[in-house]
Amino acid sequence: MSDVSREIVVEAPIAIAFDVITNFAQYPKFLKDMKAVKVIKATKTSADVFFRLDLIRDVEYTLSFKLKSPTSVTWKLVEGSMFKKNTGSWKLKKLDANTTELTYTLEVDFGLFVPSMISKMLISQSLPATLKAFKTRIESLA
Repeated sequence: MSDVSREIVVEAPIAIAFDVITNFAQYPKFLKDMKAVKVIKATKTSADVFFRLDLIRDVEYTLSFKLKSPTSVTWKLVEGSMFKKNTGSWKLKKLDANTTELTYTLEVDFGLFVPSMISKMLISQSLPATLKAFKTRIESLA
């Protein structure tokens, strides 16, 4: 099992940050390893979303999201080809009108045997790139 939590600050209003994080269909446009996204169902407070990610090999999974605009997004695994567990959150904190602190937390447990060294490497390499991509996307829309 791998647990990770990271904070970044973006130069954008909290509403823009929340909108980018919850616009799942746009992920393939700015997340390099994201190959496909399909929003299965969505309301203002929840969404079920299918993802296909290129992480050494194609990984497919569905997450159920709870959305609390504009301060938090949480998720849990519904089903997936590689994960036993995939839960996490985005916490958004308004620092001022044009600055937002984002805290990203992820807890994953791989369903098949993945040595901890490899799982930590996957998380440690992909997480910074993912956060940088979100920061770039959010700030480009601010």
